[in-house]
Amino acid sequence: MSGQLWYREAHNDYLQVLVETGVPGLAFALWAVTRMLRSLRAERWPWVGATAVLLHEFVDFDLQIPAIAVLLVVVAAAGKRADTSPPGEG
Repeated sequence: MSGQLWYREAHNDYLQVLVETGVPGLAFALWAVTRMLRSLRAERWPWVGATAVLLHEFVDFDLQIPAIAVLLVVVAAAGKRADTSPPGEG
């Protein structure tokens, strides 16, 4: 090589999404993140956990590890489930 560096992945999942899918893909990803965090507002600890993972994505690509991605989905679903109660109860 002639002194060039080649990186396979960005150590930032948001930048990686932008490179792979363009502005529309990044806009969709940020919309989904915003919707998830809004749905978790009522539950403090699921919101904190999801926010911590999403902030960490700026400096690493942890969501490429299936266990962490599944855990984020489970936390989001548990927070959303706790937020929905039948009409007339609550």
